[in-house]
Amino acid sequence: MKIVYFSAIAYDDLKQRPQYIAEKLAEKYEVIYVEPTIRWVSYIFGRTKEYKGKVKKISANLTVVRCNGLFVFPFRWKPYDFIGIGNIAEKVQLKKYLTLADIVIIGYEGWTDVVEHLKNKKIVYDKMDDNALLTPQKILKNYLNKMERRLLRKTDYMVVTAQQFLDRYQDYVKNISLIPNAVDIKTTAKRQDTNYGEHKCIFGYVGMISEWFDFQAIEVIAEQTNTKIDLVGPCNVVKYSKENVIYEGKIPKEMVGEKIQSFDICLYPFKQGKLLNTVNPVKIYEYLAENKPVIAVDSVETRKFGNLIYRYQNYEQLKKLCQAKLKKPFQTKEECLKYIEDNSWEKRVDEFEKILEEL
Repeated sequence: MKIVYFSAIAYDDLKQRPQYIAEKLAEKYEVIYVEPTIRWVSYIFGRTKEYKGKVKKISANLTVVRCNGLFVFPFRWKPYDFIGIGNIAEKVQLKKYLTLADIVIIGYEGWTDVVEHLKNKKIVYDKMDDNALLTPQKILKNYLNKMERRLLRKTDYMVVTAQQFLDRYQDYVKNISLIPNAVDIKTTAKRQDTNYGEHKCIFGYVGMISEWFDFQAIEVIAEQTNTKIDLVGPCNVVKYSKENVIYEGKIPKEMVGEKIQSFDICLYPFKQGKLLNTVNPVKIYEYLAENKPVIAVDSVETRKFGNLIYRYQNYEQLKKLCQAKLKKPFQTKEECLKYIEDNSWEKRVDEFEKILEEL
């Protein structure tokens, strides 16, 4: 079986669902991972050092491909490209991979106009995020919604990460499954620390820090006595500044488990709003894999973790949780290992693989 996976994420970016799925599928099948094209405009204005295409062999069965962006329209021009000339260059460059493909997985609806001409190919739509909600410009929101409607008409099978997506799309596609995110067994720490003691309590977060991140929740925590907050991951918004709040930036994926082990309490402080219930948080799986107490904002998806985590609906509840002595989610190492096994990317991709084999 030959698979082409169209992703919204560059392969070397913060490792998420698309990279894990591609890697695991490549253990059995030939996989082409198509990452977003870097447009020439970004190069001209100094936002990137590269716009040329690349073909990079990751393993025997996994190849990463990026189209040359020289003749590709900037993405923000796409809503005005009524005759589709802006994606001709991508179609031409990707033709040889798509011709040989048995299955095409679309991880981002922005690729629709590149693949919707395909015939005799099985199309799987793997929906990880609500990209229209994540996009600030109204015209691009409308464009992504339009592209998704067109993609749904081509989709043979849809896989979603969140219950809200399942509820939203089950009347629009014939075949749909919920496959949540997971934890990477390889990045879990080899040891687990004892309960936190008399030192400053370290509250930690690992992940992207963007407009959905709730800095007001961080302020509430930072105001508690004898606390330190360690925020790990790329940040593209204005930072909240306080002496006990530290920003570490992006770290290698293999160091995530060790970093989480340095926390006393792990955080999932997202803003309440439409976006919140669409996010099945990878970071909570990672926190639990290290057997750390987790404080998370209440949502449809965080409720699925049940009593394994502590949830708050308002800042007063958050304040009380910060002052309480929180228990670890698992009482024995065996319980923790069972959780990791049941919620590993290996298990999730096994489910994904069964869907592909039945198409």
